[in-house]
Amino acid sequence: MKDNYGVKYVGEWQNNNIHGNGVLLSNTSKYIGQYKYGLKHYNGREILTHEVYEGNFEGGRRKGEGIRYTPTSTERGVFDDTLVEGEIMSLDGKI
Repeated sequence: MKDNYGVKYVGEWQNNNIHGNGVLLSNTSKYIGQYKYGLKHYNGREILTHEVYEGNFEGGRRKGEGIRYTPTSTERGVFDDTLVEGEIMSLDGKI
């Protein structure tokens, strides 16, 4: 499915909702993972312009264990949209 804004989805559906495994592509992002009733849920990989997040989602939000990669650092730990508990490692190896 492709909408008028160039967003494309390839994957599973249930009752006219994105549900199950799928890939969502837009001009600025890509999400590969699982959906529950139209929202990112369970495990997935979100690729944005300046970061990549791999980990758990709940209700469309980064929630639980994950890793976030940026051009300058790697964050590993527990997320609730942002890193709540864990470690941040800069590219030069400093914490």
